[in-house]
Amino acid sequence: MAFLLLGASACVVCNNGFYQVESGADSCLECEVGRYKKDQDFGNDATFGCAFCGAGRYQSETGQAGCLPCIPGTKQPIEGETNCQACLEGRASGQSGNKNTTCDECTEGRYQPTKSQTSCLPCIPGTRQPLPGQSNCRACLEGSASSKSANSDTNCTACGQGRYQPTKSQTLCLACQVKYILLLFSFFAKILGIPSKM
Repeated sequence: MAFLLLGASACVVCNNGFYQVESGADSCLECEVGRYKKDQDFGNDATFGCAFCGAGRYQSETGQAGCLPCIPGTKQPIEGETNCQACLEGRASGQSGNKNTTCDECTEGRYQPTKSQTSCLPCIPGTRQPLPGQSNCRACLEGSASSKSANSDTNCTACGQGRYQPTKSQTLCLACQVKYILLLFSFFAKILGIPSKM
């Protein structure tokens, strides 16, 4: 056990955040960064010194009685660390403390373009994202559209017969005007040899 020698006849336990593993020492040592000691808990290593901060927690200062929780948007999967890691683009974490050891991938239909975020964003109508862990959404191409939010489809819905869409990232297809439909019918009628009154 670690005691502080006082004079010749009395010893006391080192204060929180401090330790001593040598008998007869006249001072205590500060816990290193990434470690702590509290309430005479001599830790989890063979020297009975200071304990490592657990996963999801950190300590960047010496001589501390506890560790700090990683805030939402960050993670720390390793013990004894001095800081937390930012969640990268395409990932997020709404957890804190001991649960904050990983960042979750954004699911299909959602994205996150910024680091250190607590949640993912839904793809807006006119876009899609069929893959997890992405930092952006894909635009619906010409000839297709999507009115869904958080669209996880591989492709947007193709415009049906008699409808069209000349622009990307659109939520609906446009109806062809009657004169263009008739012209199209006339064109195919000639190819197929069908009599047309146009």
